[in-house]
Amino acid sequence: MTTDVPEPAERRSGWARTKGLFWMSIGLVVLLYGPIAFVSGLVGAEALTEADGGTAGLLIYLGAISAFMFVFVSRLVAKAPEHETIATGLFFAFTGVSATMYLLAGSAQFVAVLANHGQTVSLNPSQSSLDMNDIYGKLLHEALDVIPLLDISATLGWEDPIADPAASFGWILVIVKLILITVIVSTAYQLVRAAPKLHWRRPRSSPPAEPAETPPATTTAPAG
Repeated sequence: MTTDVPEPAERRSGWARTKGLFWMSIGLVVLLYGPIAFVSGLVGAEALTEADGGTAGLLIYLGAISAFMFVFVSRLVAKAPEHETIATGLFFAFTGVSATMYLLAGSAQFVAVLANHGQTVSLNPSQSSLDMNDIYGKLLHEALDVIPLLDISATLGWEDPIADPAASFGWILVIVKLILITVIVSTAYQLVRAAPKLHWRRPRSSPPAEPAETPPATTTAPAG
């Protein structure tokens, strides 16, 4: 008869730390891929015919996962910001940026797929003169206009790359703006409100108070 030898606590903690670092590295790669995919599409010169539905679906799927992570962790921070650090808040903010980049890149790929299937996506300029970076630029132009009061596009003197999109592209722009306002911007507002309560270092948890010792009961002998 053999008995199971319990695993040392040090080995268990080391294995848990290794698994945590593994999943954290995968999450970081996923979050970095969104901005990289969007910037490469924005500065590239690919033709609309190079877009495919698989890429659009993958980008939108990863964007949905990133947006869910952003909403979930931001609400946790907003409930108890005094227990989190500034580095944690910045990482969660980057999660929202990555979700936004995924949404814009996936939408751009989807618009290009519609154009490849005979849908009209632009009236001015003509659709035949469009490249992928024009669609990416249009989506970024509209996304920046979602931020109230700043008017970033006009301040930077950035002209609208597609002044008159067709109805199919216009509806996609409306959906993108609704998602940005209801999910990304509203959640980012909660994170910004919690930012002043974040710490540079994680506060140490105070040890539990030890129970006070009760003095032993004394008995007195009866007189006489």
